[in-house]
Amino acid sequence: MPPNNNKVLLDQVIELLEIATQLDKSGRHHRIEAATKYYESCYLMRQILANDAGEGLSSSDSSSTIISTTCRRLLEDKIKHYTKVAQRLYFDDSASIAGPAPTSVIISLLDDVVSVLTSTNHPLEQQQQPSSSDPFTATLPQQQYFHPRNVPTTTTTTSTAVATTRSNPSTLLQLPVQATIVRRGGGRETVGAVNNRNNPESLSKQQQQQQQQQQQQQLRRHSHNNDNNNNIRTTGAKPRARLSKFAKVEAERKIHIKMNLANSKLGQSIDLDEYCHSQQQSNNQNNNNIIIDSYVDASEFYLDAIKLAEDHQKKYDNNIDPWRGPGASPSPSPIGSVIPKLKHLLISALDRVETLKKKMKKTDITAKIITKKTLITPQRYSRSPHHSGMGWDGMGWDGMGWDGMGWKGGAK
Repeated sequence: MPPNNNKVLLDQVIELLEIATQLDKSGRHHRIEAATKYYESCYLMRQILANDAGEGLSSSDSSSTIISTTCRRLLEDKIKHYTKVAQRLYFDDSASIAGPAPTSVIISLLDDVVSVLTSTNHPLEQQQQPSSSDPFTATLPQQQYFHPRNVPTTTTTTSTAVATTRSNPSTLLQLPVQATIVRRGGGRETVGAVNNRNNPESLSKQQQQQQQQQQQQQLRRHSHNNDNNNNIRTTGAKPRARLSKFAKVEAERKIHIKMNLANSKLGQSIDLDEYCHSQQQSNNQNNNNIIIDSYVDASEFYLDAIKLAEDHQKKYDNNIDPWRGPGASPSPSPIGSVIPKLKHLLISALDRVETLKKKMKKTDITAKIITKKTLITPQRYSRSPHHSGMGWDGMGWDGMGWDGMGWKGGAK
């Protein structure tokens, strides 16, 4: 059983998946939020696997495992599945997930656990087992070096004709014989291929189509290699390297992280803005500064995501498809459809920042006008003797007046 930390993470994963499925069912307007929840659940599942790996390394007993192999395999499958679902929601505007959504995530997880536990062998283990025990049709270990005169030439043929020979044993003579002949130099050839050469009518249309497709693929590869050699001879430049799958996945992962951060930050700033507006605290300068800082942080994350997406798009455009040739136009990247949406969200966040700044300026101007009025009004009233408490005596006519100026004091 996993520890308490992993139990808490599993509960959070199930809760996030429930919210994501509800958002996905609600319509296309909540696609981004649903995809974000799916990504968060995948992140938590990866964290569970990482915690399990760390506990396994720290423990002295190598056989002690916190999470069983079936549970680990199930989590890995769920991470792959929900990552694809989130990518489809991000990059596909037409519709949501294909097929009906599950009614409950807990039920689907339990079904998957039962299917994994009841399966006798893992699919990978079944693939590793040899498909045939016949020594003639079994694959032989390849030799590393051959003499030039004894280069192995392999010809593969597939037969689609299947006949039942129990009722009519004479049909065995009409069927093409399939056997592998191993020559001394390492060359191999099927007897069925030799018989088909002598009798071309026995080949079906499907076999002819397969052979034509193989020949076309070989011609395309040969022509592409010749084009690359011609480019090197004429221009002296090597063909541009293709983007590896790992580089594409890593770039998409970084873009998704930035998009998730930007979306979450923008959602927090919108919630705070609506709360202050509902509580009639929009004129508070401290709250406005906090909201503006939150919008600015979201816009910075959007800028980082746009920059990463544009760099990935440039690399994707410079990529050469070897099957289409160097002069062919590249296929559109799925990242390219996200860039306009990110720019739209960035512009909306910056517009909100400008409106909040204008509000703050207006409130500052009105506050200054009010303070000036409060400062001006007592000065006007202090000059008139009726409104001042000093009067003629307060102005000093009696204290500093004729007596104070020395009229009476001089007489004394």
